[in-house]
Amino acid sequence: MNKRLPFLSLLWKAIMGCGIILTAMIALYTYYNVNQLSELQANQRAERHQNYIIEFSGLIERSAQSLSNIIDTLPYLENNQEGLTRAIEDNWFTLQLTWGIEGAELFDAEGKSVQRWGDTWLSIDPEILREAREVGTRNRFVSCRQQCYLNLISPVLDRNDKLYILRISASLADLILDFRQISRADIGFMTRDQGLSIHRAKPQWKIASLSNRDRLEPLIHKAILSNGLPPQIPDTPKQRHYESSAYGKMHDLMFFSDPALLGRGAIAVFITDISAFKARIYASRNAYIVLGLLISLATVILLVAVLWRPLMLLRSLSGALPLLAKGKFDEAENRLSQAIAKRLFRDELSELKSTTITVSRQLASFRDHIQANHQRLHELAHFDALTGLINRSHLQEVIDEDYLRGDTQQCHFALLLIDLDNFKRINEGFGHKVGDELLRHISQRLQSCLSEKDCAARLGGDEFCLLLDKIDNAEKVRHVVQRIERAMEEPFKIEHRHIPVYCSIGAVLAPQDGRKASELLQKADLALYRAKSDGKHTSVLFSSELLSDADARLALEAELRDAVKEEQFVLHYQSQIALDSKKLVGFETLLRWQHPERGLLSPFFFIDALESNGLIVPLGKWIIDSACAQLACWHASGHKVAISINLSVRQFSDPYLVNNIQQSVRRYNIDPHYLEFEVTESLLATNIKRAINILSSLRELGCTIAIDDFGTGYSSLAYLKQLPLDKLKVDRAFVKDIPDDKDDMQICTAIIAMAHSLGLKVVAEGIETADQEAFLQERSCEIGQGYLYSKPVSVEEATELYRLNP
Repeated sequence: MNKRLPFLSLLWKAIMGCGIILTAMIALYTYYNVNQLSELQANQRAERHQNYIIEFSGLIERSAQSLSNIIDTLPYLENNQEGLTRAIEDNWFTLQLTWGIEGAELFDAEGKSVQRWGDTWLSIDPEILREAREVGTRNRFVSCRQQCYLNLISPVLDRNDKLYILRISASLADLILDFRQISRADIGFMTRDQGLSIHRAKPQWKIASLSNRDRLEPLIHKAILSNGLPPQIPDTPKQRHYESSAYGKMHDLMFFSDPALLGRGAIAVFITDISAFKARIYASRNAYIVLGLLISLATVILLVAVLWRPLMLLRSLSGALPLLAKGKFDEAENRLSQAIAKRLFRDELSELKSTTITVSRQLASFRDHIQANHQRLHELAHFDALTGLINRSHLQEVIDEDYLRGDTQQCHFALLLIDLDNFKRINEGFGHKVGDELLRHISQRLQSCLSEKDCAARLGGDEFCLLLDKIDNAEKVRHVVQRIERAMEEPFKIEHRHIPVYCSIGAVLAPQDGRKASELLQKADLALYRAKSDGKHTSVLFSSELLSDADARLALEAELRDAVKEEQFVLHYQSQIALDSKKLVGFETLLRWQHPERGLLSPFFFIDALESNGLIVPLGKWIIDSACAQLACWHASGHKVAISINLSVRQFSDPYLVNNIQQSVRRYNIDPHYLEFEVTESLLATNIKRAINILSSLRELGCTIAIDDFGTGYSSLAYLKQLPLDKLKVDRAFVKDIPDDKDDMQICTAIIAMAHSLGLKVVAEGIETADQEAFLQERSCEIGQGYLYSKPVSVEEATELYRLNP
């Protein structure tokens, strides 16, 4: 929402919008009707004015005709002796009284005035006199001074046919009265006058005759001042219309000039009182406006009545939706539930309300679900799901935030990193269900060894960590370790099984051994590694020597990576002798590292590092390929000898192991029956099914399978029976003390007998004396191997051995 914009409710927007629309419609309707009335007024005015002109023209014509009749009768009134002048003189009173003649003037043929009667003196245009004399036309015109007169100029012949020109003038007062009676309008006449100017700047028009003069004269003055009149009368008829008000009345004024009717010296003014008509227009307009306002008000009231509930519901929705955005789902639902709900029909707003309530409930459910999941994720992120102990990440937070934040000199504690010995075998032997239950029991025992402020964590797998508060020396660590060892002495009872568990412990002290959790855990892991290397089931406290060893291991691993890339390794061979015939039957392939600085190194110095960092896999591929190449070389030279190759447990995780062996066999075209692979008993602690599948594939290929160092590891006769074996090799640990150690002699006898019962040949390692050879020969051991026959030698020396002992 743009908060910079002012808020205006939809109700007011609807009211204002409808008001504007209705006002516009009313204004247009009123304007249209007023225009209609104005047009009607204009039409009526035009018609009225036309009637005025017709009536006025008729009255003028009638008056002019009367004057013409008088002029026509004058010759009949003259005496023969006196002439026309005397006739007019004698009948002048009668003419004034009967015909309303106000003045007359007689001109001779030359246009000179002969006689004048009455008070109307008028300067006549010589052109008019000339036309009357020469053409014989009668001209009429209106002239005004104090009053306005209708003048008629006509040629007259007396009895003696003498030509005269006669002007007679009649007052227009009767005409004005007649016009007012006929049309019910006022009329006046105006003439130009220099002395009686209304506007002093230049000559204007004066009012000579006017009906209802006192009331209408100011009205005409106002119209002339507002609009003005032309200084000259045009040559053609002309009308000018004005409206003017006076004394609360509105009048219509038409100024009319017509040289043919009035001459060029006067203008007629027709004045009509239009106040009533204007009042009707104003009343009609006001009625329309009032009606429109009433309609608008009624519409607004109806609009409010119709839209009130929807807009109130919409207002509730507009107030509830922001609450949803703020996570106030319950408040939004309550607000919507209290909104107006009783309606005759459902519409979009009711659907929106229902949907919004549903959405608010779903969001509330999602919020609760998210909160539960958040709590669950928090627990998963900080606690171990199996044991309920804190996990590695939370342990690091506890150490860094609660123990190492602030003055670390005043905070002393110890970390014990605990790893169970051979726990993988328990998982493999009894199943993961038993293993998980065992971990839960172990976590409970470990917690029983802690004080109130101590903390236990499971770092993963079979690895635990104990945080011991207020432990600041090795002696206190030793006491806790002894307490843990005593707690772990009693076997765990899981599903009617009694399972003994042993553990290795690496300890570290803080803050002297580190000021970060990651650093302390790393050093504890080094101590644990040393405990594992020392034979397990022991504890080691971290010292700086362990860092040196770790650095040495890292340096060794780096050197080994370079050695694998640069192929610094070589193969040595130790002969295997058939004890019954003393013939050479094969060689065991042994790996040596031709170090560029330290010389030839035995596997003791590097085999563990190769196993731990995974380099044994690519190096094992090279060993197999090189051994196959050497076997092909010996067979090509006529030496039908077998070669035995050791396979690491780590190599069994390589999915391409069998494929690589097949490729080497095909590449060098060797008989796989002369290729033997040795595996150790530790293979039984891995994925035994996968191991059996791989060994079976090698057996199908034609290779021989032997189990090495038998009796020194975790022996399971059930698994041993399942393995596809051909040979069993007795470890040198059971041979070296023969014939002095009776136990070793019994063990060797039992191993050989068991192997023979399983259909396996026996290879005895570590034979160094003739007595050992004789004992093993008596027990029907088939093959012997040891320094009595040969130590591991290079390929050249091995070839020479075979040549000497074919």
